[in-house]
Amino acid sequence: MLQIIYHQRVKNDVHNDGMSFKSIAILPFLNLSSDEENEYFSDGITEELINALTKVEGLKVTARTSSFAFKGRPMDIRHIGNELGVSTLLEGSVRKSKNRVRITTQLVRTDDGFQIWSAKFDRELVDIFELQDEISLLIAEQIRENFGHFEIADHLVDVATKDLDAYEYYLKGRFHQLKWEKAGFLEAINNYEQAILKDEQYVQAYYGIFQCYGMMAAWELYPREEGNRLAYEAFQKGSAINNELPEYYFSLNYQALWSDWDYLASFNFLKQALQLSPNNAEYLESAAELYMSQGAFNDAKRLIKKAIELNPLSANHHFTMGNIHYLDGDFEQALLHFERSLEIDPAWVLSLNTKAFCLIQLNRKEQLFTYLEANPHIKRAKDFIQLYQIRNEGKSYTTADFLDSDTGYFSWNVYIPTFLNQFDVAVEMLKYGVEHRFGQHINFKNDPLLKPLHSHPVFKELKNQYTVVLPSYIELFATKSRDAEAKMGDEEAANWVKKITAIMDDQKLYLDQNIDLKMLASEVDLHPNTLSWLLNDRIAMNFNDFINSYRLQCFQEKALQQDAKNYTLLGLAFESGFNSKSTFNDFFKKKTGLTPRAWLKQQ
Repeated sequence: MLQIIYHQRVKNDVHNDGMSFKSIAILPFLNLSSDEENEYFSDGITEELINALTKVEGLKVTARTSSFAFKGRPMDIRHIGNELGVSTLLEGSVRKSKNRVRITTQLVRTDDGFQIWSAKFDRELVDIFELQDEISLLIAEQIRENFGHFEIADHLVDVATKDLDAYEYYLKGRFHQLKWEKAGFLEAINNYEQAILKDEQYVQAYYGIFQCYGMMAAWELYPREEGNRLAYEAFQKGSAINNELPEYYFSLNYQALWSDWDYLASFNFLKQALQLSPNNAEYLESAAELYMSQGAFNDAKRLIKKAIELNPLSANHHFTMGNIHYLDGDFEQALLHFERSLEIDPAWVLSLNTKAFCLIQLNRKEQLFTYLEANPHIKRAKDFIQLYQIRNEGKSYTTADFLDSDTGYFSWNVYIPTFLNQFDVAVEMLKYGVEHRFGQHINFKNDPLLKPLHSHPVFKELKNQYTVVLPSYIELFATKSRDAEAKMGDEEAANWVKKITAIMDDQKLYLDQNIDLKMLASEVDLHPNTLSWLLNDRIAMNFNDFINSYRLQCFQEKALQQDAKNYTLLGLAFESGFNSKSTFNDFFKKKTGLTPRAWLKQQ
């Protein structure tokens, strides 16, 4: 009988190097279809799987931006795993032909490239959502069996539409939207509208239109008033169909934070969005921006750090972390994060400009001038130089010496009169911008360049008017963990452990090379989530280690029998339930510190 020590373990789901055990990145699936234009379909399948697995609480899933950074860039699995901070990678391919689709997948460990699982799926396209759900559940199960417990729902993919043509238009829309430029947004809107013509209840298509118009309006790629009107119309139609999706609450948050500056409403909407999608890096970044607006920098740092863990190759996430340090007055740390952002995207305009402000604050003239010269696409290079000279060298300029004080992403129309000691003009410009909720002024209370205005009565009045005390960021995630549903009292748990081990001893289920968690759960009459919790929390083993421990003991007993010399060690391993040479050798050495042959010789 296998010796099982019953105890409640201390959870440790992170490697010493910071890599999460229960983590995955899904690399863009290869398009093997004869038509290259079907790339939208393979990208769509990849994104759907990412979205599905993101719903699994306790599983770290790398966000799309970082996963797709490796598209078309063959690299060593270990390098990608280290870059993204994940323990597993899913690779795959998609071949679409008429009304059929063939998907191949393989799940590998990033520490040694070992293939944990692989599968092929050949289906009619009418079952595409069921297939995505099936694949997502299988992946989640494999990670849980190999790395430890988390809860898995019965379904991870919601059927968004039953119309295949509508779905394909939607995927084309996402494909073009994620190019993040005007032509792509317009093409995406066209495809989303086609999807709605096929299925007028396709709520994600409405939210897609909302995002495209909203982004174009915000980035001045489309007339602002018209873009906002069209975005709002799409949002209204989508919310009338389904107002329980995380996209619905996130959209309301966006309105509350950036249009209304209603910080508490933003908090409540974000809380609802994060409870539905707790590992959404975009939502976490928005939460960081909310706390940043109120000077709650420690909470903001914790939130954006979590977003970066999920999406480590996002230039904007690293900019946001740098901006938090910048607003907090830690310019050295801010520079490090801006530089990391620019390593990912050398043209990221927010990091480009705020890095220059940092160098002004740090009084680094030579570095600033060299930096501006090396980046001629920074539009206001001359203004940066003049701000430096006013602040650090006492040089005099007039308003006419600066470019027209357009707003854009930064508060130049306030900075310039502030530096020229025209404080009354500066606060009037600031008051106008704040009262009209211009986004570039949302952090005015902590903007280092506006410190000379802090004693001005108008500034004090604005600061008091737009300051609230937010709840702790922890309350954004204050929801009952589904883990609690699986737990039971010590006596009951001990009885279940006895029953499980008795069944394993009596029925020798470990000899079945295909046994999985669901099969064992069925045998002992437990829900797979509950069995997974028992194995990990009370026996201190994941499912695979639990099964392989029985197999190891069986092998050792067989290897010491008189007739064992008539068999190869690998043959004995297969007879004991192991299903591959590498699994057998790896597990044997992990548990004994020896190779099977060295152990046998020692015996």
